[in-house]
Amino acid sequence: RDFCLSRGLGDVYKRQVVYEDNLAAIKIAHGAGTHQRTKHINVRYHYTRQLIQDGIIEVVHKRTDKMLADLLTKGLPRPQYEKLRDEILQTYY
Repeated sequence: RDFCLSRGLGDVYKRQVVYEDNLAAIKIAHGAGTHQRTKHINVRYHYTRQLIQDGIIEVVHKRTDKMLADLLTKGLPRPQYEKLRDEILQTYY
């Protein structure tokens, strides 16, 4: 990113949106949830916090029943499966 900016090529990266259904995880990622109970988090996970501060990613809350990734990662009840399946197909076709 710095390489492109230093050569006048502009900012070639668009901010990536990361959807999360866990509000506590979002607060920790933004640094607001840091306290004694989160002290155990490995230093490498602070990389996410740095990406947020640099404006490279944006962590956005999304309700659990709206998470499209759950279709591929969880065993869902048929109505929820069909709802997410239809939403994905509508998005890409």
